[in-house]
Amino acid sequence: MLQRSLIKEHDAVPLDTGCLDSLLALVQRQYPGWENFSHTPFAQDEIAYKRQSAARAQEALGRDALAALLNARLRGTNTCLTSTR
Repeated sequence: MLQRSLIKEHDAVPLDTGCLDSLLALVQRQYPGWENFSHTPFAQDEIAYKRQSAARAQEALGRDALAALLNARLRGTNTCLTSTR
C-alpha cells in the first residue's frame, strides 16, 4: 500500500485525507500493486501515449513542415496543416 509520506505537501495540491484515499483507490483499481509513479504498467501507459503524441507533433511541426510553412508565407501562399490520420 502506498505510504502517504511519499506525497509531500509542497508537491501536491492540498487534499483532505478522504479525497486522497479515494484517488489512490482509483489508481490502485486500475493498476493493482501501484505504489508510486515508477510502477511499470502505470509508467508504460503514461509514457506510451506521450511518445505517440510527441511523434505526431514532430511529424506535424518538424523541420520539413516548418520550412514548408515559412516558404509558403514568404511566397504569400495560404497553407493549412492537415493530418494524414
